[in-house]
Amino acid sequence: MVHRQTERGYIVRLARGETFMETLRHFIQTNEIQSGTLTGLGAVCNSRLGFYDLETRSYVEKSIPEDCELVSLVGNISYYDNAPVIHVHATLGTREFQALAGHLFDTECSVTVEVHIEVHANRIDRKPDEETGLNLLDL
Repeated sequence: MVHRQTERGYIVRLARGETFMETLRHFIQTNEIQSGTLTGLGAVCNSRLGFYDLETRSYVEKSIPEDCELVSLVGNISYYDNAPVIHVHATLGTREFQALAGHLFDTECSVTVEVHIEVHANRIDRKPDEETGLNLLDL
């Protein structure tokens, strides 16, 4: 991974084979990022997407092993139990030009992944929400 600091945060580029969550989590901790927003694009493989089922209070997960275009990535950075939480949704484009989208559990960089991190000054934490069963932003 390489990066460059900007006036609002960072531009990060993952290298082939790097996993998204592990690489970004390490970057966030190293740079002491308190909260922020993420946008990105690139090419990935070995992706895992999810859809949250409110009725069962669990994610339905789908693995996508093949190479895909990372058409769109959007998310945020917050904290839960003093650990960074990277909450990201992604749209993947297949070789057949079909779009697959959902909560991104993780993915691997197959060609390049370019992420813009806009850093916010204040830390944002998450707390459990009884109604949804999720850890929501504590605003």
